[in-house]
Amino acid sequence: MQQSALPGGVTPTYYVFHRWLSENRRKVAAGTDRTVIYSGMDSGRVPLWRQLRDYENLLSRELGKKLVWEPIQEVLTGLPCKLKPYQGHVVVPEGVMRFKTMWDFACGVKDQKFVTEHESQQIWKNLSAWYVKNAVGEVYIFKGSILKKYPDMLLAEIPVLMKNRNVSTSVQKKIFDLIPESRAAWERYRADSEKGRLAGR
Repeated sequence: MQQSALPGGVTPTYYVFHRWLSENRRKVAAGTDRTVIYSGMDSGRVPLWRQLRDYENLLSRELGKKLVWEPIQEVLTGLPCKLKPYQGHVVVPEGVMRFKTMWDFACGVKDQKFVTEHESQQIWKNLSAWYVKNAVGEVYIFKGSILKKYPDMLLAEIPVLMKNRNVSTSVQKKIFDLIPESRAAWERYRADSEKGRLAGR
């Protein structure tokens, strides 16, 4: 089946990814009290993901108990990339089968031209959304002082987390503080041109 014959004209790889996600979305989850979301960088332009372990250790000392987080990269690294190469007449490129984990897939699928840039963004939004939708208990939220124009945390994760009734009341309060920024980010995103939305993503 040609790309144009797929639903919405999507690439075969993106179509098969969503078939995988429909069967495995509950696995995109950290353990109870282990979810951590983050976006941006500090004033020294250090990405927050590089600092998560330092934050984890700092909070452990302050709280007097050992915290253990499972960021999305660890969750996806633990999920083998077992996409089904055939979905009816849809055949994904052979190279897609070489990704070992879903982290490898999500990070490398765009660079190897298996999906469009927009599809790559949507892959991350879907994975991030299910990661927070499956969160239970405490969720640790870090927002850097410097954010990209359209941070996924405000566009995808916070709106989904708002509806999650399995997280603690302290998390719900933190979410409430971020709602105005989340709505503002959505309005800017909707108002911008498609070219503008893709820039810097």
